[in-house]
Amino acid sequence: MKDLTYQTYLNDPAVREELELEVNRLRHEAIDRYFVAPLLTMLRRTFRRSQLKPTPARPVG
Repeated sequence: MKDLTYQTYLNDPAVREELELEVNRLRHEAIDRYFVAPLLTMLRRTFRRSQLKPTPARPVG
């Protein structure tokens, strides 16, 4: 990307749109990396552990 100045940002709608798309992409990547991925990892570990522990069968009667 060429040097970005405030005047270029204001005068060129293509540059503005490109920059806003890049900012949104970076924001989504950051949210995924710091919130979604750790949460999914924690949930996977939690459910994997609960499935590994067998529960004893209750005697009938």
